[in-house]
Amino acid sequence: MLLSLLVSSQPHMLYIVVFFFHGYVLMMPDMFATFLLVANLT
Repeated sequence: MLLSLLVSSQPHMLYIVVFFFHGYVLMMPDMFATFLLVANLT
């Protein structure tokens, strides 16, 4: 209800939320893989 009200008032907010959520989900495995890579190199 609140989300639909926010989206109807400011549609660009939805894109920002989706962008950050998508980036967060994608970055978690990347950071974990980078951590494993650095741990293996050192």
